[in-house]
Amino acid sequence: MIGAGVIVGAAVSFGYAAMPAVIMASVPHHQSGIANGINSISRSTGSAIGSAVVTTILASKTIEHLPAGVPALPAESGFTLTFWIGAAAFALVAVIARFGLRTGRTPRTEQAGAPAAATSSASSAAEKETASA
Repeated sequence: MIGAGVIVGAAVSFGYAAMPAVIMASVPHHQSGIANGINSISRSTGSAIGSAVVTTILASKTIEHLPAGVPALPAESGFTLTFWIGAAAFALVAVIARFGLRTGRTPRTEQAGAPAAATSSASSAAEKETASA
C-alpha cells in the first residue's frame, strides 16, 4: 500500500511539473495565460472530484463488527476499488493521449502585419518547393 502511494505520488508530481512546459510549447504566446489558467482550474477541479470520490468509496465500505467506541475504519475492498478506478482512469487518459491528440502540430502564430491566410499560403508554398527539390 505504501509503495503504491509512493509510485502514484511520484507520477503525479512529474505530471504536474511537466504540464506547464508542455502547455507553453503548445499554444501561441498571447494565449499562454489563458492556457495556464485552464490548467490550474483543471487540476483543482480534478483533485476535488477525485478526493470526493475516494472519500465516498472509503466511507461507504467500512470494516464491520468493530468493538464499541472504535470509529469506522475503511475496509480493504474500498482501497482496492479506488485503485481500480484510478487504473481505469489512467487507461482512459492513455488512450486519449495516444489516439485523441494530434501530433506534429505547431502553434499558429501570425507574422506582424500579415494576415493568417497569407502566412499559411506562403508556408505551404515553401513546403511544396522543398518537397519537389
